[in-house]
Amino acid sequence: MRLMVFDAISNQVPTANIHNLITKFGLRFSISLSDVPKRATVEAMGNKGIHLNSIHFTNKENCYVVAVDELPGGSAEDYQIHICDSISNLANVYCHFFEADYENILQKMIGNISNTLTDCCAANHAAIRLVCASWNKALNELNCNLHPLQTIASKTKSALKEIEKSMGITGKIKGKDCIGANIVVQMNKMRYMDGKGDPRSFKVFLDHNNLPLGLIPRYRGNRLHILFHICGIFSSPHAALKSYLCGGTSCGGLRDSILEGFNSTAGQVEMQVLGLLGKFLTGPWMTKFYTGGDDQTDYIKCIEIIKETVQNLKDQLHSPAEFLTRTTDLF
Repeated sequence: MRLMVFDAISNQVPTANIHNLITKFGLRFSISLSDVPKRATVEAMGNKGIHLNSIHFTNKENCYVVAVDELPGGSAEDYQIHICDSISNLANVYCHFFEADYENILQKMIGNISNTLTDCCAANHAAIRLVCASWNKALNELNCNLHPLQTIASKTKSALKEIEKSMGITGKIKGKDCIGANIVVQMNKMRYMDGKGDPRSFKVFLDHNNLPLGLIPRYRGNRLHILFHICGIFSSPHAALKSYLCGGTSCGGLRDSILEGFNSTAGQVEMQVLGLLGKFLTGPWMTKFYTGGDDQTDYIKCIEIIKETVQNLKDQLHSPAEFLTRTTDLF
């Protein structure tokens, strides 16, 4: 089934049509197919149709890569099986070389595992719960210093939404967030989604204006610095994007709603606010903490840095207009 989805994506079949197409192919051969992937599942597979997962062990001194494997899918069960099988394989290898008892070594390994650190998403949380149930053990789920950026994004969108409500501001653009964030989501549809959007004409627009094909990263929710980064991009080639929306695509309803958002005062101001936060806070946050192994800051030092940054932000609130003339970030 996954190979059929992969073949469809490789041959440029719109993701909205893949489910129905595979189902109908089955009916042609009098086969009733079950569990045909829906559109959301197809898009989660990515253009290469694969899921890679890596498992690492970290102690006080080092970090060890235990496994990097392609998984059947990206479900909690897939991750749980990968984790448990990797530990089991380690125990088997140890017993092979040292002629030890497998069950004893496996339980010792599991006993030495106390914490987990993953990307913050529902599937990973569910996977850890399954691992805990499988091992009959409670593990601490830790968050890294990048996860607060997701909270910053959520709270910023909520604050802008509240301002819209208090001022009676409404817009045509679809979405449940503030107008600026809704523009990001809808523009991502225009850029990447067959059926709803128009990726082909968007690529033509980028080529014509000598802009990189990766100008707008894929938006997958509030992860890391992405919302603020995209709004900063939208504030730069603004005129070119408006020109594209005025006539460069055939997606009438989607195009008109995005253009209305781009032209609105609320949309422009909110994108500028989000872009400035990206420039002074979330972007430098990524640079500070999202570093390689040779340039890492210890966890305790990170706490002090974040406290100082929060205080700098509080101090800036007394004169918010200075954000427009600042020459240094909040770090």
